[in-house]
Amino acid sequence: MAFLKKLLAFLSSFGFAAILLVFLTLLTFLGTLEQVEHGLFETQKKYFESMFLVHWQGSIPIPLPGVYLLLSLLLLNLTCGGIVRMRKDLARAGILVAHLGIVLMLVAGFVKYRYSVEGSLKLWPRDMSLADYQLRYDPKASALPSTSGDQFQSYFDWELSIREAVATGRTTEYVVPHTQWADAIEKGPVTFTHDLLPFDVVVSRWMKNSLVLSDQAHPPMMRPEDTGPSVDGYLLWQRPLEPEAEGNVAGLVATLREKATGRLTTAQFWGLEFGGFTIEAGGKTWLLHLQRKRWKLPFAIALDKFTFETHPGITTAAVFLSDVTKTEDGAQQKSKITMNEPMRQKGFTLFQSSYGPPNVPVNWPHYSIFAVVSNPSDQWPKYSCFIIAAGLLFHFSMKLTKYVRSENRLARPAGAPVAPRTAVAATDGALATGSKKR
Repeated sequence: MAFLKKLLAFLSSFGFAAILLVFLTLLTFLGTLEQVEHGLFETQKKYFESMFLVHWQGSIPIPLPGVYLLLSLLLLNLTCGGIVRMRKDLARAGILVAHLGIVLMLVAGFVKYRYSVEGSLKLWPRDMSLADYQLRYDPKASALPSTSGDQFQSYFDWELSIREAVATGRTTEYVVPHTQWADAIEKGPVTFTHDLLPFDVVVSRWMKNSLVLSDQAHPPMMRPEDTGPSVDGYLLWQRPLEPEAEGNVAGLVATLREKATGRLTTAQFWGLEFGGFTIEAGGKTWLLHLQRKRWKLPFAIALDKFTFETHPGITTAAVFLSDVTKTEDGAQQKSKITMNEPMRQKGFTLFQSSYGPPNVPVNWPHYSIFAVVSNPSDQWPKYSCFIIAAGLLFHFSMKLTKYVRSENRLARPAGAPVAPRTAVAATDGALATGSKKR
């Protein structure tokens, strides 16, 4: 019992909080330096989303706690020291409320990390004609690119989609997230099977960033160990990771093994490939496609018009906004999404993120890119700020009131008469003036 009391006293102490804050400052500094070389996404995963990490200072490995672990311990320290063990009285009520607000802010961060999803949705405007699109961008286009959608895709995560290749009608899609092979493949090929599929998928090579080249092309910097096998005259070349993770294009090499015959077919998939890979198996044609992970929205968004204006004499955007139509359960609603005015609906928030294509005249049609976020704790940081402000305001008000009363007592002239108070004394049942029995 004595040990537990000492442990609780340490976990709730100011000294332990100071140690945690020093480590958080150090990791923020190291992560900022690391970001220059390895990009935001990889640095965030290594330093800020980990329990432990190894920082290399030259050739010297330095083990360190991750920010995730440090914030968890800081939450424990704040809960034990700032709430559980704090004396509960009116003088400390404001501090207690402020601590509750900080706890809510930390919890909001954990909820966002664990349960939020983020992605993007790219739409072209519906007021653009096919002739205009053919004239400006693609003379061979037979239809307009997507002007509406009810799905958004991930910035970083990928999935292998498998479905029957049918021209019309509904079909079942089988999806394998890349997280199921990304780490396991380091120990060897990873096999995926399903009772309703006539073949198994054996993943043998995974590239976080890749490029498709002719097998006759041999750039000077290309090494044999960075390439996959040649398939139909083309191969995948593993490239260094981009500074911005959303710029990476994944590549995958897999063997399709038919269950009935044992026939093996080598296939390669590239993240920007349009058509996918087809195979005849079990008397059907199957389509396999490597794509960014997708989530479905509970409503559909159509881009009616995209407005893009630049500052005079330069190409920097001054204004870009999207006029959209939201369709939900057959009902339509017009709305505007700007840089500072997102659209919130059923737990999803759509922000005006970007636009394109880059480096084209302002009067050409542009597509609009929306950042789509589903975060259960979206508004919690705002609420926590209100709680912290209310707690601090109450605490400072109490302190100010106490100070003013103290100054008033000190400012009272010596010998100044004190207004008499009348109280009922319990002595002999008589009224006593200017006295009070204690």
